[in-house]
Amino acid sequence: MTMPTSAGKTHIAEWAILHALAPRPGDENGWWLVSRLAVYVVPTRALAAQVERHLAESLELLGLRVSSLFGGAEHVRYELQLLDFTDVLVVTTEKLDLLLRNMPALSARLALVLVDEGHAIDRSERGLRLEMLLTRIRRTAPAARLLLLSAVLPNGEDLARWLDPEADATNLAKIDWSPSRLRMGVFSWRGRDADGQQGAIDYGNGGNGEFFLPRVLTRHKKRVNLFPSAPKDVAAALALHFDRLGPVLIAQPTKIKARAAAKALGEALKKPDAPKLGTADGTFSAEVARRRLEVSAEIGRHIGNNHELALMVLGGYAYHHSEVPQAVRTCLERAYRNGALRVLCATSTLSQGMNLPTKTVLVPDTWRGHGERVSVRDFWNTAGRAGRAGQETEGHVVLIAKDSSAAQELRRRYLDRDKIEPVVSTLGWLYYELVTARLGRHPGVGEDLTALDLSDPADGKLAAWAEGLDIQLLALLAEEVVETPDQQVLEQAAQTLLGDTLGGHQLGAQEWSLTPLARFSARRVAAIAHRLPDRLARAAVVRSGLSVQGGIDALAAAEQIHNVLDVRPELLTVELWPALQRLILSLAVDVHEVQHGIRQKRVASPALVPLATDWITGLPAADLHQRHHGDLLTADITATTSAIDKIIVQDLAWVVSALLQLVELRRGVPAEGHMAALPAMLKYGVGRPAACYASSIGIRDRATATALAANCPYPEPTFRQFMDWLSQLTTDEITTLTDPDTARLLIRSTERRSPRATQAAILSGTGTFTCPLRGVRHSGNDAYLAQLSAGAALDLVRDPGNEADPNAIQVQHQGVFVGWIAREIARPLALALDEDPAPHVYTQLATDARSIAQQRGVDQLHDHNVVTLTIMLAPR
Repeated sequence: MTMPTSAGKTHIAEWAILHALAPRPGDENGWWLVSRLAVYVVPTRALAAQVERHLAESLELLGLRVSSLFGGAEHVRYELQLLDFTDVLVVTTEKLDLLLRNMPALSARLALVLVDEGHAIDRSERGLRLEMLLTRIRRTAPAARLLLLSAVLPNGEDLARWLDPEADATNLAKIDWSPSRLRMGVFSWRGRDADGQQGAIDYGNGGNGEFFLPRVLTRHKKRVNLFPSAPKDVAAALALHFDRLGPVLIAQPTKIKARAAAKALGEALKKPDAPKLGTADGTFSAEVARRRLEVSAEIGRHIGNNHELALMVLGGYAYHHSEVPQAVRTCLERAYRNGALRVLCATSTLSQGMNLPTKTVLVPDTWRGHGERVSVRDFWNTAGRAGRAGQETEGHVVLIAKDSSAAQELRRRYLDRDKIEPVVSTLGWLYYELVTARLGRHPGVGEDLTALDLSDPADGKLAAWAEGLDIQLLALLAEEVVETPDQQVLEQAAQTLLGDTLGGHQLGAQEWSLTPLARFSARRVAAIAHRLPDRLARAAVVRSGLSVQGGIDALAAAEQIHNVLDVRPELLTVELWPALQRLILSLAVDVHEVQHGIRQKRVASPALVPLATDWITGLPAADLHQRHHGDLLTADITATTSAIDKIIVQDLAWVVSALLQLVELRRGVPAEGHMAALPAMLKYGVGRPAACYASSIGIRDRATATALAANCPYPEPTFRQFMDWLSQLTTDEITTLTDPDTARLLIRSTERRSPRATQAAILSGTGTFTCPLRGVRHSGNDAYLAQLSAGAALDLVRDPGNEADPNAIQVQHQGVFVGWIAREIARPLALALDEDPAPHVYTQLATDARSIAQQRGVDQLHDHNVVTLTIMLAPR
């Protein structure tokens, strides 16, 4: 589906989810047992958090449970238990790929796979992963509906024909309507380069009748040169002009330029006649000032009170890019939404689907460097941030040019939406480049390439794509095919598989044979099988998602861990866990994927194990930087936090999870306790399994997750024990343990754990289910309950005035209060009981409370889930 930003893609996604999960003909006797799953795939972890919050607000009121599995390719085994209580899953491409590799049976649950920012399938490593992921789903879950959403997909018909060849592109929905008007223009200086030169925005595009707005800015000589002249300074001046209309986004192509633009804005605000960011008359309310102080303090907790970002936000502006810590980025986004920040200078980290209340987008530069320009697609995706529906009726997008000649070039290149580049398969482009290298020229349409032998790419982007394809083919081809001595069988299987990809579809449109690519792939897959001859080990490497070299490194490291544990099994005890942790981390650092991250971030390898160890203890980022910046060779705290996020949170967590799978394969015993939770500890930056569990259900603040875990009564709880403990807590108890926002999240997490059959009965208003009785001790009438036998008739009484929980439902016997309905069932049941007309409700005691009290004592009735009820609903 292609439609402009703000035209309602999210609402269409909600309807698609409801349609996919609704009962179907033949499901009347138990549709909830089918456990269908709708998956919402997003390009970034930040967007996953936003989408989960939005879907939870709308869909959980209907009884659907929304969860997200944040992160990349790390495999955290206990997180998979979240899927047992999930109807709608929000994940990144990498996470869904890993889930399907490790849980092939999950394909049977897939009812809908919805891909946001569907144009991300274009040429990139991530695009290749997404292309092969969708190919896997088409092959293993043919009944699942695939829905791609994008605002910048000009060749939607092409992708529609790939996803469903029989539909002949009738499965494409293309909408051009937008609820807000977008004014596109180019700013440039006019006239002679003299003092008092005028700058104006031309909102026209080849004389289409749009208006021309003169005299937006005036510049004067500053010493020798005219000022402002540099694009960042012009952008700062324009931001002050457009701030009077609403929030401004300065979109920059690189991190360095985003920071430079923010600093330029800071300098502009220092001028004596400069207005304050906030309102047309240069004033702002005490409430805005308070919010800015709060934002500054929150940023200070993460990266220090003296960091430039903590100071910038006091003036109502900031910069935002991938090296800014995720927690700080989240804080900046929230402040921009609530009006505390008026100007954000950002890279494409904000262009991928983030819903922000931007009025004006300024684009001062379209060069990334090294001769590479921002694509037309990326420009329009960024432009879509302006004039968000429901917040603005009109948005402005302004490109900045140095003169009228450059303005014309920008207008021709970017302001014609028809020039958005078509999406091209990564796989198809790899083939095209390999053929071009072999021929020494570009192949012609329909040229016979069948006999061509393709050479392995030496390095660079093509080599990375080829290695990614190798692993994907290993994951999708049957083991007997991979190990066959008959090369022709392997080539034929590879060709069949490649033919199902978007690349196969697009290459077919060029009338190019897939045979050379199949031969190339079969040769490389056979070479991998030779390098990894052990089938079980090879399968474990494939499940991990590591590269071939990474898998070989991990196998060697796993063997060392196995040998050490054979000699020193006492390392598996809690007391000696720190020594085992150091061993695992030191071996993981040498694996290819971690070493690649080290080179990318240019940090010193020896610093990583001490840094990871302190990260797990929960030390704040400022303390981590203070301790380790010298060894890491990172001067700025954002460089330290970026290294943590890339190398520890992503790469090291991924590699350690792979190591544990390989150690389990070698020892035949799954990891337990701290060892099993180590990937999650690295991912979340906490040191206890219970804190990992808290982080998994959405608590992103490390200190909050650690504090909550400290209250769990189990010394070494499992994930289910931790969730059961949370579900036993009253709302009052939860609010005393943590802050209000976290309390709401915890309550939601426990509420959505009600059994599917129970929710089905409640939603349909008919059916029978069992329910635990909670709060027996707190009722004060446990002695009365101890006199009741199984089958005793009970009454359910709504208690909407309950300060602890407005969904509370009391359980009474002849007017005597004996407890409450379990919270995870009370919420959906309360909605049903509050309807007019409400269903008939018949309740009886399912447990023989009298017998338990006589044999084991009244106190036994206080235990969790000992006393249960039978509830029957019938329509009026």
